[in-house]
Amino acid sequence: MTGADLNGPNRIPPARRKRPLVIPSLPPSSPSHRLRHRPSISRSLVQFCNAMSKSKFEKAVEIVQSLPKEGPIQPTQTDQLYFYSYYKQATVGDVNIPKPANFFDFAGRAKWDAWNDRKGVSQEEAWSKYVEKLLAILEVAGTDEAKGHIDEINAA
Repeated sequence: MTGADLNGPNRIPPARRKRPLVIPSLPPSSPSHRLRHRPSISRSLVQFCNAMSKSKFEKAVEIVQSLPKEGPIQPTQTDQLYFYSYYKQATVGDVNIPKPANFFDFAGRAKWDAWNDRKGVSQEEAWSKYVEKLLAILEVAGTDEAKGHIDEINAA
């Protein structure tokens, strides 16, 4: 904005100027405030949620690895790279190896790029994304086998 915009014929009235949003802090009596000041409760809740997510992730990995190549449920190559990248992010963390130097190693470079795209994603988020993607693929498949896998994941 120029000075003319503030003072000229096209000036913006003070009531229409954007003001920063002020969010009041939580009062000391709110439940969220009490939870923040009880680290043992919140920590155990987080550990419980993580354990649930990890068990679902482990079950999803088992299912993906057991899918037959010629079976009714066939993830695309893009889906396979998605699973690979979130599996590596969940189990190893950020990419810790150099990019394959061989230009003709297309698969290796694609895997490295996919994993590198997940840099900074937390372990819990990687678990969640992996499981959500598999559930979406299984729901689209709609077979009895897929429904059985969905039940296995939800039971984990």
